[in-house]
Formats: sequence, structure tokens, C-alpha cells
Amino acid sequence: MQDFSKSKGLSLKKRGLIARAWFGEEQLGTVFWTYCVGFNLIFMFILGIIGTVLIPEKFGMAIIIPICLFIPVLFYWQVVSIWRCAKNSKLVWKVFARTLLVLFLIAIIGNIAAIAIPTYNKYDKLAKETELQNKHPELYSIDLVKRKYELNPPSKWLQSIADDMVIVGWNSSRIENKPNSYLVSYTFMFSDDPGTQVGWWWEVNIKEKTILKISGKPIPLVSVGTSLLKSNWRLIRKGMSESDIRNILGEPVHIKSWSIYIIWEYYYGGTITFRTVDNEPPRLDTWDEPSFFQ
Repeated sequence: MQDFSKSKGLSLKKRGLIARAWFGEEQLGTVFWTYCVGFNLIFMFILGIIGTVLIPEKFGMAIIIPICLFIPVLFYWQVVSIWRCAKNSKLVWKVFARTLLVLFLIAIIGNIAAIAIPTYNKYDKLAKETELQNKHPELYSIDLVKRKYELNPPSKWLQSIADDMVIVGWNSSRIENKPNSYLVSYTFMFSDDPGTQVGWWWEVNIKEKTILKISGKPIPLVSVGTSLLKSNWRLIRKGMSESDIRNILGEPVHIKSWSIYIIWEYYYGGTITFRTVDNEPPRLDTWDEPSFFQ
């Protein structure tokens, strides 16, 4: 490395402490123990006081930004100074100092990589997730269910009937009366009844990332709709009209009428009973929720 002790310009006596160390004109022990180890300990102590006591939150960035700019400059000066001043010591200390410096730099680079790579992967994953959420919300709702249950497909649930069924796959549809909500299903059909598809169902809010498992057993595909949602049944109130119930649960599977009572039947035992009095329009009297709700 170039000998800076005879460089043009200021003489040794006229150089300051920083310049003498930079040009390799100081003793290695002075640079290492005083300018590096000692100064760094004092600097970290001051940073601790500034960070915990002296800096109000509103002035934090005004102090942090200059410090973040100063630290790389300090680090570069210390590394160069130690390397150049190593020549002023005995051979053993020269080799030791420069070897230690190389190992230290390798460790620093390794630590930076250990922090940077996971951070990059985290934000890259978040960016892809955000893009999927914005551009393909149906696929994103399915992805949320898969990640929650670690299923692709949910083979653990289907082991007992695996020989008798054929996978149909994942599906997602928007729930019209609920913002950011989707009805996600994993459906299949039995080999002896290929005309009927069944599956598991979830209500997913892609904004809040909440997942509500609707059923613990397969439900016929034909029953997909607002009548599957427990939250919709909990909106029902006594005295509602037929149009109110249609808006909440959708069209019933069967309608029965006896005298002053009208019964709407939904899948899995869900029933709505209206009562008419004095030729007034039917009003909700009693109801029973579907049996698969857990």
C-alpha cells in the first residue's frame, strides 16, 4: 500500500489527529485503542443517552438522520486508518491488525446480508401479496384459507373418503352484501354420485384477513349462497317481512303454507316461519338456524 507519511502538503507536525491517522502517520496502538475502541464506546454511550432521554419524538429524525450519515464515514475512516497505521508497528502486530480487520469486515458483510436478505424476502412477499389482493381478490381469499390451514389441498380432511371421491378444486365468489368478503370453497364429488358436488366453506374478509369456517362437514354445492352464512342468520329479527328475509338469506328451497303460517325451508334444517294476522302481510314469527353451524 502507498506510504502516505511522505505525501505532499502539510508536514507531520501540522497535520491534525484525524489526518495523521488517515495518512498512516500515527502509531497502531493509538489508532486502535484510542480512536477506534475508546471512541466507539463513548459514542455508543452518548447514543444511548440521546435515544432514551434527550430526544423528544418530534425531533427524533432530525438527530437520527445526521447520525446515520456520520456512522459510515466514521467506520470507513477507522478501517483505512488502522490498515495504513499497521505498518508503523512490529510485523506480528501488523499482520494481526490487518487480519483482524479483514475478519471484521467479513463479519460485517455477513451480518448485513443476514439482515438484508430476510428483509428483502419479507417485503417482496408483502408486495406480491398486495398485488394479488388488489388485482385478483378471489385468488387472494383462497390463498388466505390455504395458508391458515396449511392445506393444498386439505388432504388430511379427506383421507377417510379419498378412494370414493374426485377433487373438483378451490372456488371463490364475492358476497354482495358484505364489503371485501368472499365465500371460499374446497369442493369434490363422490365417484358413485358425480352429479352432486360437496365441499367445505369459509367466509373470508380480505381486508381484515379474517377467516370464518362455516361448516365442519361437507355441504352440497347447490346450497351455496347467503343462507350458508351464520352472520346472516344472526341479522334476522322478529317481525321482518318476506322481502327482508330474501335480502338476507336468499330464496328458500321449499315454501309451505298452513292457515296463518308460512314456512320457508333452507338446507340443513334452516327454517323461517311467518305468521299472518287479519289479512296483514306475513311477518316473521320464529326461525331455526341450519344444523351445521358450529
